[in-house]
Amino acid sequence: MDFKTIFTWVIGVGFILYVIFLAVLFTKLGVTREIWRIFIRQFLAMVVFPSACFAALVVVMVLEQTSGNIEFSGLGFQFKGAAAPIVIWAMLVIIMSLSLRLLWRQ
Repeated sequence: MDFKTIFTWVIGVGFILYVIFLAVLFTKLGVTREIWRIFIRQFLAMVVFPSACFAALVVVMVLEQTSGNIEFSGLGFQFKGAAAPIVIWAMLVIIMSLSLRLLWRQ
C-alpha cells in the first residue's frame, strides 16, 4: 500500500472515531451545566462546523483515491497536482459553512 491509501484510511477511521467520541461525550460522560450551556449556545461553531470540515476532507481524500489524481478547471482557472484537492476542499468548506449558516438561524 502507498502512503495516500494509508492516509485516507487513517482520516476515514479518525472521522468515525470523532463521531463516536461526540456521541459518547453527549450521552454517557455527561458534562457540567456551564459547559452544556456553552455547547448549546455555540453548537454550530464547536461541533457542526469542525465536523463539516472533517467530512469535506474525507470526501476529497476518497475522491482522490477512487479516481486518481484530481484535475480541476473552471472559471478560467486550471488546477493540477496538489492544488486541486486543496481548492476542492476549500470550496466544499465554504459551501458547507454557507449552507449551515443559512439553515441554522437563531
